[in-house]
Amino acid sequence: MVLSITSYKTYPISVMVVSLLLAFAALVLRRHFWIFQVLKVLILGISLGIISISFSQYYNPTDALDKKKFVPKLEGRIVEVTPAPYGYRLKIAVHHTVKKSLKKNLTHVKLTHRIKGERQPCVGDIISVNAVLTPFSEALISGGFDFRENNRAQGIGASGFTVAPIILLQPDTKTYTEFWQRIRQKITNIIINIPSKNPQVNAIAASLITGQKSLISNDVRSDFAASGLAHILAISGLHMNLMALIAFFCVKFSLCRFPGILERIHLPKIAASMTLILLFFYWNISGQSMSSTRAFFMASFVLVGILMDREGLSLHFINLAAILILLMYPEAYKLPSFQMSFFVVLGLISLYEACPQIFVTNEGGWLRQVIASIRNLITTSLIASIIILPFSIMHFHTLSVQGILANIIRYPSVGNIDTSWACIGALGC
Repeated sequence: MVLSITSYKTYPISVMVVSLLLAFAALVLRRHFWIFQVLKVLILGISLGIISISFSQYYNPTDALDKKKFVPKLEGRIVEVTPAPYGYRLKIAVHHTVKKSLKKNLTHVKLTHRIKGERQPCVGDIISVNAVLTPFSEALISGGFDFRENNRAQGIGASGFTVAPIILLQPDTKTYTEFWQRIRQKITNIIINIPSKNPQVNAIAASLITGQKSLISNDVRSDFAASGLAHILAISGLHMNLMALIAFFCVKFSLCRFPGILERIHLPKIAASMTLILLFFYWNISGQSMSSTRAFFMASFVLVGILMDREGLSLHFINLAAILILLMYPEAYKLPSFQMSFFVVLGLISLYEACPQIFVTNEGGWLRQVIASIRNLITTSLIASIIILPFSIMHFHTLSVQGILANIIRYPSVGNIDTSWACIGALGC
């Protein structure tokens, strides 16, 4: 599918011809079982790649700005507000009059707004502002990451900054996306405004809950990166699974206090349903990033497996999650977050299915089970750190050997100490 996405953008006719030839070969060789299965997989991958690119061009048909431009009275609707130390980062849906004046079909732009002392921009506001737009950079080397094409695929045609105060034309319009962005913005503001001796604690909390990492200082980011723990700041499987575990445990514990209800309901399915609703809420307020989307899909598959009395953790589901993300974001395969998160989960699930006896924890007394759980957490973090290493070298040109040790220490504490206290705190509330 990735090869189809890459090739179809450059050689669309060739990809279509290849798919037709493969379909003809599959028709001729349908009696040869293994050859027929391989051809079916190839045809499916090419078809999904073509569909992904077609959907991207249909739903995000934006052009990419080719040169720097000053735009007076840029009108549009704010669809995302990201707090920053210097002001705000705004994502704006551009009005059609601006598209005509620019002679470019720019559906969205990102603007940095540094003018203080005025009303805080809100998601849903229709505004007018003088701005300078600049194009995104293209790939610096052949086959490298293309920021312009990646943002264009997400419907963002340019970035820039404002040069005048924002003029509010109409406040607070409402759509589905803006509804969740408004909730996300309010939660972020609440977290940031909590009194604290160190504002970076609030910034880190905001990044873990709403995915807003812009307030974290460069020094803190560097410290996390040097220790090999930078991935903790991005909402991913660790955060989504902990949220699911806490919610599932709290729902089961609460319903167990009513024996009469247990005779009429299937407790695990009720807990899975309520946990799935909570994860959907968490996924939306986290900004629907690449890592959180993958984690939400995987956690949802596990919970749906409970509802359907089936195993929810397998290679089929990680493949399905990857296909869904690539259908939504065709350029996602180039992102480090996509590569690292999927390869780590793929490696862990493959090890679990190949050697399930390594992760057995229900044998022996309670002390042996605790030791086995800690051993499994250490094994998991060690394998994940080893898988991440080549991607860290390739994308970030760093080799954090201490990161392996830091993850081995950190994950057992997250899995045992942090989760235990979080559950106690939730029950106490």
